[in-house]
Amino acid sequence: MDQGRKKMKNRSILIVILISLLFSGCVSITKELPAFNTYTLQLDDVKKSDSKIDYSITISEPKSLSSINTKFITYTMGYRYENYSLSKWSDSPSKMLQKNITSYLSLRDNYKYISSSKVNIKSDYKLVSELENFTQVFTKDGVFVKVDIRVYLKGKRSEIYVKSFSYTKKSTSDNAIGAVESFNILTNEFVRDLDVWIIQTLEKVS
Repeated sequence: MDQGRKKMKNRSILIVILISLLFSGCVSITKELPAFNTYTLQLDDVKKSDSKIDYSITISEPKSLSSINTKFITYTMGYRYENYSLSKWSDSPSKMLQKNITSYLSLRDNYKYISSSKVNIKSDYKLVSELENFTQVFTKDGVFVKVDIRVYLKGKRSEIYVKSFSYTKKSTSDNAIGAVESFNILTNEFVRDLDVWIIQTLEKVS
């Protein structure tokens, strides 16, 4: 009887030791996992404009499909969307684009004032947009980054001006860093082109 109890006691101690080792191993593995690399869309240096258009514009956050509007840096192979492990954006592409558009147009100082949609200020025009593509694409011809965005400039008298911007660039490398570098180049090109289009459009209605 005593011998049986001794065996059961030893078995219980062994189970407790094994459980402790298992949990301590899990904690160790978790601690050794590398941290996420976080990236954001960076504006290039912005040169102040010499011209001035006496209109104000509110910039709304672009609308987009959830498949591309994610903090994960995505790429496609065929029809599949994949995410880079341990790499992410600081915010969703739509929010980063809204911030960059607002900052660029403000720094250019072409307009009466520029505001974001979060600021409840009346403006002469409202810029709304649709982010249709924001992806790194792997093809048999190479790796490319694509950005497609359609913008609508809406006036207080219900007039609407529409423009589609489409960009494709060979990725600087076939990884997350290459995607980020190429997206930065294309989004800077986009905000410059957008500024030119808005000025040309508003000059015609002045």
